Amino acid sequence: MSSTAPAINPVTSPVALKIGTFSTTIPPGSFKKNGRLFTFAGVINGVSLQALVTPTGTLRCAFAAAAQQPNLTGTTNPVTVTLTIGGNSGTTSVKAIIFH
Repeated sequence: MSSTAPAINPVTSPVALKIGTFSTTIPPGSFKKNGRLFTFAGVINGVSLQALVTPTGTLRCAFAAAAQQPNLTGTTNPVTVTLTIGGNSGTTSVKAIIFH
């Protein structure tokens, strides 16, 4: 991200998550701020989802998510994960714990 990118704010921005073959968008207003942490717990398109965003520096954050019954058909490790918060986006590969 460039230094001119907008600040990360999951409370006012849509948060799009793509994990392998699964993708979802958490709408603006869904995250709650608790100190420095942003949390979400709810159901989107029949998938129970919990997410946590923690700012770790200027235009950087840590992200954790857990979902119950997402459609991960065809997803194998390592899994490509893309997180987009408003106009900011990042992609990485992780070793996911996938239960079938």
